Amino acid sequence: MTSWIYINAIIIGLSCSLAGVFLVIRHKAMLTDAISHAVLPGLVLAFLLTGSRNTSAMLTGAFVFGILCIVLIDWLRDRLRIADDASTGIVFTSLFALGIILVSRYAGQTDLDQECVLHGELLLSAFRRISFLGLNIPATFLTGTFTLLGVLIVLFAAYRPFLLTSFQPQYAATMGFSIAAWNYVVTGMASAVTVISFEAVGAILVIALMVVPAATAWIISKRLPELLWKTALISIAGSIVGVSYGIYANISIAGSIAFTLGVIFLITALIKKKIGAVSMKKHHQSAIHNQFSNNQ
Repeated sequence: MTSWIYINAIIIGLSCSLAGVFLVIRHKAMLTDAISHAVLPGLVLAFLLTGSRNTSAMLTGAFVFGILCIVLIDWLRDRLRIADDASTGIVFTSLFALGIILVSRYAGQTDLDQECVLHGELLLSAFRRISFLGLNIPATFLTGTFTLLGVLIVLFAAYRPFLLTSFQPQYAATMGFSIAAWNYVVTGMASAVTVISFEAVGAILVIALMVVPAATAWIISKRLPELLWKTALISIAGSIVGVSYGIYANISIAGSIAFTLGVIFLITALIKKKIGAVSMKKHHQSAIHNQFSNNQ
């Protein structure tokens, strides 16, 4: 059973982190925070309308509110001229508050609580099984695998537009690519991944998985191919270490993975800074030596 927890964490981590690369590049990392909180009322309303935790209904409700979150943020920013960070804060706190109100009001009917919303149910993901092609496998593994495949297909199919609109938006515009349209593709993919991963990992971990590995890789690489595979490696390492420590210490696995990724980010940043300082010192010493030699 424990092995399934590792597998589910790795698969979900890869889906989130690869989708998060383009949010980090486009300086929209905190949009993940907004989406992960804004989907809560969609989950609750979907349950209240259908009377069950049917996966398709829950995902549909959450996805609608995820897209609504993005549209409202853009509307506040573009129409009312409110700063992007302020628009994000206003929308996600308002929608999340609505979700909390619905949960507290209908908690006895929704089978949702704040603990589930924040931490998810990754520890229980190995026990919720379904039959697929004659195999009895965890439902989280199946949805996570299809999500990862979807992300990889989108990245492969739209690699050039993503590359140009992320790193050279002005040149991309002259090539006929719509910057706004591809921004919606990126945020839409991130929204879908967030929604699908929300039940398993909760609001805290989905943010960490989508932002921290990509931000860590961004410190040591600015080329997209390297950025993608380094992000994937960091996500896998954080998932393995985080799950291991979470099980060993009997603490929240979601919290353990998020903390592990934060430590990896801090160590990477410190090493990068140290290497940069040493390189700068050598360059300075070399310049002084050359100047002294020329004076001789």
